[in-house]
Amino acid sequence: MNGPQGVALGVNTIVVADYGNHRIQVFERDGRFIHTFGSYGGGDGQFHSPYGVAVDNDIIVADTFNNRIQVFG
Repeated sequence: MNGPQGVALGVNTIVVADYGNHRIQVFERDGRFIHTFGSYGGGDGQFHSPYGVAVDNDIIVADTFNNRIQVFG
């Protein structure tokens, strides 16, 4: 990770906003890596310095410099 910012707990996961790498990382509750998603940019599923993250049934990401919220279900 490069400047992790937001962290949210799901039922079985830990979700981290990886600010400097412009992506979201998902881990098991015991810390084992599951997957990552997103890349740098302004399109759907892309981020420019994601800062905050929340988990409901979806993953909700505050996409800082794209001035938006993205929701992933």
